[in-house]
Amino acid sequence: MPASRAIGTQRRFAGHNSGKLRDYRLSLSDDRGRRAVYSSRMREPFKVHWVAVCLCMLAQLTAGTLYAAERPAMVIVFDATNSMWGQIGGANKVMLLRQALGRAFQNAEGKLDMGLLSYGSNEPEACTAIKTVQPLGPVKAQDYSRAVDGVTLGKGGTPLARALIEAAALAEPGNRPATLVVISDGLDNCRADPCATAARLKARLPGLVIHAIAFDRTKKDDLAALGCMAKATGGVFFSATDGDELDSALSAVVAFATDGSQPTSAEESAEPELVDARPGARPESPPAGAEPETPSSATAEGPTVPLPPIMPDADDAEGASAEWPPQANSAAREPEPWPEADEAAQAVAKADVASTGTLRLSASLTEDLPPLTAGLVWRVFSATPDDDGGFKVVARRADSEPEFTLRAGDYVVHVAYGRARAAKQITVTDGILEQRLVLNAGGLRLSAFGPDGRAIPASSVSYAIYSSEQDQFGQRKLILPSVPPGKVVRLNAGTYRIVSQYGDANAVVRADVTVEAGQLSEAVVSHQAVKVTLKLVNEAGGEALADTSWSVQTPEGDVVAQSVGAFPTHILAPGTYSIVARHDGIAYARKYTVELGYDQEVEIIAGTVEGEQPLPVPVQ
Repeated sequence: MPASRAIGTQRRFAGHNSGKLRDYRLSLSDDRGRRAVYSSRMREPFKVHWVAVCLCMLAQLTAGTLYAAERPAMVIVFDATNSMWGQIGGANKVMLLRQALGRAFQNAEGKLDMGLLSYGSNEPEACTAIKTVQPLGPVKAQDYSRAVDGVTLGKGGTPLARALIEAAALAEPGNRPATLVVISDGLDNCRADPCATAARLKARLPGLVIHAIAFDRTKKDDLAALGCMAKATGGVFFSATDGDELDSALSAVVAFATDGSQPTSAEESAEPELVDARPGARPESPPAGAEPETPSSATAEGPTVPLPPIMPDADDAEGASAEWPPQANSAAREPEPWPEADEAAQAVAKADVASTGTLRLSASLTEDLPPLTAGLVWRVFSATPDDDGGFKVVARRADSEPEFTLRAGDYVVHVAYGRARAAKQITVTDGILEQRLVLNAGGLRLSAFGPDGRAIPASSVSYAIYSSEQDQFGQRKLILPSVPPGKVVRLNAGTYRIVSQYGDANAVVRADVTVEAGQLSEAVVSHQAVKVTLKLVNEAGGEALADTSWSVQTPEGDVVAQSVGAFPTHILAPGTYSIVARHDGIAYARKYTVELGYDQEVEIIAGTVEGEQPLPVPVQ
């Protein structure tokens, strides 16, 4: 137990008469120079005895306090985004997390000072919604579990880099060991670099160790990028795909923090792959055997850095082309630099010739196919984040085989081909560096036919492309909201959900399609629906009444379509509907059954008795 010594007493007297109250302050310090100050008020005749007794008591109390302060510190940062409602083995991830943390608290009680942070529970503050769930202090398992149970999930972002900074501040690592544990089912999507942040924290706080736990069954490959935080600080990366593996990971990191038992993981010996940090993106691997020889003065190696989210430009926003693959002469303009490219050129002009290099780039759909000759948009990022954690674009080109002159250093190269993406980190030194990126992408062309087997006009049908994965609410990520029929959409290889709508009502078809790398996939949608024209007349076969408002509803009262006019037309799926016509303040409601086989005209006679059903009139 560390010894404490009195370094002096100060007395401030309230008066000079015996028996008057006196104020005292007692300062004690341990052998590390840390100081505690205690004060009290007493009557003067007893001052000698009081000081003697307090010296004895405070030496014990201070020693106990200093001993507690020597306990290792741990801060657990956990995911509180809505994605944690996702299930593993029939159980919500958030419930498995709460159970695993509860057992970890029991293991740590009396051994650690622990703090808890969560992120993602507040959508309006998506990238700043980091909450201190429990301040740093001695672990009381029941209180800590109650605090975790009180955290509500939300639609916030995943600000891992920012959370690391706040967790390190909460841990207060001085001379004692400090451990951060990050539990996440997603990558940072707040335009920051948790890998570089971890490295900077380690340089400033040598005693800091970060362990990363990826908690998801379906995104194991993507989440391997979380391992860079552990690698930069001497920690361990775990991939937990169920509750038992999460339990084991937390038990290992608690044991490491308390008694130095080195945690082990199946993933700890594997190098994290460079991945695009955007949700749903696929890891990009160098083409086997296809890399050009690298001159001795340039290298393609470098530290792993996840790419920040990329917002589409007008050049690749549509992501659709009439040709597959696009030909060199299909581009309407010459290769075009962006203003950022001027900044890179100015930086090079100021640099010594010996500190610049040339970067030549190309991209292909697969490892075996030749480089693409059109449709590419390139971005070059600095691999070092700014002070705010964002990545700076130093150059951009719309060219098939661009050449950049860059200052020596680390960069992340990103290429977009429609909605297909690939990224790679490179290091530029003096000389020439040639790199080919493999997109692992293909094309998708959509078309639709009606129940008669004839093609539906392009103006009458629309398509949207979504990711195949669903969140806990059954929602999918929208990739493209409006795809022209007959055009080729360029996508990374994988499975996608297609939603095709014929008309403006309920003729909707949903289907999953697979895009193969290097191939054009054709998806043909068959719509089982017919055109139905509505008219309100005063007598059978009479003239349609203008200024009529229409509502087509299901038997349950759900509105399928609304319109105003004398002859509105809607595309309706087979079924029974309630058709309501409003004219001159009077509503006329009729039930009507739509059947396949022909386009139909529904005539409602004003003043007809409820329940009368006009017959459909075939349209020749």
